[in-house]
Amino acid sequence: MTFSVLSSMLALSLLGSFSPQEAQAIFEQANLAFAAQNHVQAKEGYQKLLDENLVGAELHYNLGTTCLELKELGCAIWNLEKASHLSPNAKDIHFNLALARSEQLDSVPSVETPFFYRALRNTSHTFLTWALLGCAWALLLCFVCRQISLKPTRLFQATDFILWVSFALCAFTFAAKWYTPSQWEEGIVLPAKASALQLPTAQAQQLFELHAGLKVRILERTGQFAKIRTANGQEAWINLQSLGML
Repeated sequence: MTFSVLSSMLALSLLGSFSPQEAQAIFEQANLAFAAQNHVQAKEGYQKLLDENLVGAELHYNLGTTCLELKELGCAIWNLEKASHLSPNAKDIHFNLALARSEQLDSVPSVETPFFYRALRNTSHTFLTWALLGCAWALLLCFVCRQISLKPTRLFQATDFILWVSFALCAFTFAAKWYTPSQWEEGIVLPAKASALQLPTAQAQQLFELHAGLKVRILERTGQFAKIRTANGQEAWINLQSLGML
């Protein structure tokens, strides 16, 4: 487990009631509590930062790892999933996430996120914006060079084609991030047990039972309930308080 403080987390601390110094102090105290195997106190410290809308791969990773030590699988898998979205190439995150999933009780597998959607989610708007600007300037430069040149060459034509394709791909990806279908919204079951109901009401008949850590797809929402679908195609309603949204 890594105990450094992410700059992104400190920057976002301005959105909450903590100053960057206070957020760092709480984070370091939680790290010390974890190192002393006081996992309850460590969880309280990390959760305090999350409650102030602070985010960061390391914050979610530390909280997820702490929850894993406390055998709270819903909390562990949800936070490790969030960490993996923020830092998709971190081996420690994937290792602990696999460890947490191996302890799930449900025989039903978690839903698999399509590759295209995972790629969209892991590609930032900032990167796409700069990529679009870069392609646009490169196209302008290529156009100017073609105007200056007495005779267009195959190199200019090939470069122009590649730049237009790159620009189109970036534009398509950028638009897709804004118009991603809502049915790809996912959530993690948080409590040890959660009732899957026939209708979106607390008095509805229970169809089956879900356990902590299961990833489900959100189909629609009504009031305090969400209609979910499991990997084997079962559909039911579940209280939104039982889900950690991804």
